[in-house]
Amino acid sequence: MTLKACLQKKNQTASEETFQQLETVVAEGAIYKAENESMAMMAKQTPRDPQKCLDKMLNEIERNPEAAEYYMYKIPNRGQGLTIRAAETMARC
Repeated sequence: MTLKACLQKKNQTASEETFQQLETVVAEGAIYKAENESMAMMAKQTPRDPQKCLDKMLNEIERNPEAAEYYMYKIPNRGQGLTIRAAETMARC
């Protein structure tokens, strides 16, 4: 049932522009849903292997030791951790 027919059935009125906007929103929602479902299916078919990802990171550091400093940060009185560069490298795994 179209949005227009649904509103008419409930005796509500709306402009043609409103119908077009609603249809656009519904279409975009369907696109996002399809994209999410395809990403979920792909993730299930090819799950990430944490050990393989760690090995790739270590190989990259061995090839370019200077890059290792970009993977960790340390701030006095605040702590240390992984940088966004480390996260980007892990995302490529």
